[in-house]
Amino acid sequence: MPEPPTIFILDDDDGVRDWLQDLFESAGYATESFPSAVDFLKTYDDRRHGCVIADVRMPGMTGLELQERLRERDVPLSVVIMTGHGDIAMATRALRAGAVDFIEKPFTNNEILDAVQRAVEAGSGGRSDRAGGADAALSQRRMGSLSALEKEVLREIMTGRSTTAAAAFLDMPAKTVELHRARIMEKLGAESMTELIRLAWADSVSALALRFQFDDEGAPEAVLRGAVESARAIIGARFSAAAVLESDRPEIQWFATAGLDPIPAAAPPPADTDSLLVRVAADRRPKRVTGLPGDPRLVGLTAGFPSVHTLLAVPLATRQRVLGWLALFDKIGADGFSDDDEQIALARAWGGRPPSAAR
Repeated sequence: MPEPPTIFILDDDDGVRDWLQDLFESAGYATESFPSAVDFLKTYDDRRHGCVIADVRMPGMTGLELQERLRERDVPLSVVIMTGHGDIAMATRALRAGAVDFIEKPFTNNEILDAVQRAVEAGSGGRSDRAGGADAALSQRRMGSLSALEKEVLREIMTGRSTTAAAAFLDMPAKTVELHRARIMEKLGAESMTELIRLAWADSVSALALRFQFDDEGAPEAVLRGAVESARAIIGARFSAAAVLESDRPEIQWFATAGLDPIPAAAPPPADTDSLLVRVAADRRPKRVTGLPGDPRLVGLTAGFPSVHTLLAVPLATRQRVLGWLALFDKIGADGFSDDDEQIALARAWGGRPPSAAR
């Protein structure tokens, strides 16, 4: 007889651990609790299954760091991250790394029980492919109901901008941004910002279409900046940049960066046809490089940029043609960029599929 799933509760607050343990056991779950991620890892057997409920801020190792450690070990545990200090970038990082849910304190008994049920079902494969497909189709229909302007606002939410910053970026009053955000949440059926981020993240590659489509209502500069910032935030790069080239000559028409403060005075870089970044656009193929000596000029940037040691670059395209490149530099906390990072960058750059000209 298989061992029933266990709920592993990780929080440095004794009161929170005791409350959650009583709550989950009253709902019929087996539980174990730990004051830190380090203590949990010392005793956990990789063969045990269930889910982890982890606070994001704990001594020694954060909940997000634990989540990434479990992912590296390929353990059969789903993860729910809970925090009293949540923000959009943090939620996006957790969901990108595979968390089933990201829940903000204070939460109700029903909210955390629902999150645990989803996590246990995800870990045991309890949801059928048909049910998952139906949910995905519903999510896609809801995303498809957003107007072009609402998608622009949602892009800004996904990058972690405050209402004031998003208003300035989109050149509209803060009240208008708030109205659009409320309308987006209503259309998507999201009751909280965390749920909104989860829905947008889950469907961003398809219906939200965070890619470059200059034939919609969005201005090219705004679309370019939004995608560069969202790619950097989700993948976790030190900085990122993108360039749109002129259609008839190798000169940069639009250029955007994220993660640089101040922006280098020498930006944008020249569109050198022999540079690594321009060759990515010309070859229409992604490229990952590690072990770079640091000089940004070696990849096609100017001397005013920070040193570069690892790079992920993908061709930037609409549905019709290749336009330029999107690049991320120096992944935070890693020696290089992964296959998953490449797929996320491609989703931002051209929706995961090559344009017709590249097929």
